[in-house]
Amino acid sequence: MKTGLIPVKFRKIIFVLTAVSLYLPASSAGDYKPQKYKNTEQTITDIAESDTDVQNLISEGYIVTSVRPVIKTTIDAEGNVVTKATNAVLILQKDTTGHASVMIDIEEAKVTQIVILTKTVIEKP
Repeated sequence: MKTGLIPVKFRKIIFVLTAVSLYLPASSAGDYKPQKYKNTEQTITDIAESDTDVQNLISEGYIVTSVRPVIKTTIDAEGNVVTKATNAVLILQKDTTGHASVMIDIEEAKVTQIVILTKTVIEKP
C-alpha cells in the first residue's frame, strides 16, 4: 500500500463526514448537534397531547419537562444533506415521585410507547 493515497471506499466516508460537519454546527462541547426548531417541538407536543394516555398523565399532575427529537441526517443520491426529526422522546415529571418517557413516531404522528417510573420513599426513624 502506498502512503498518501486514500482507498476509494474511505474517500466516500471522509466526504460524507465532511459534508455532514458543514451542516451541523458544533456545540461548545465539541460534538455536533443540529439546530433546534420550534415548530418541530410544537408538533411533538401536539402529537403527545392528542393521546388519551398522555392526557391522563397530565390530568394526574405530570408536566412536560423536556422535548427531545431524534434527528436523522442522510445524504441522498444527488448529494443533498437531509436532516429531519423522525422520532422523539417527551419527558414528563410529577413532583419528585413520578417520571414518564413518551416515545413518539413523528412520521406516523402517534405515540408508540409510554414508560412510567414511580418512586416511593419510606422514611424510618
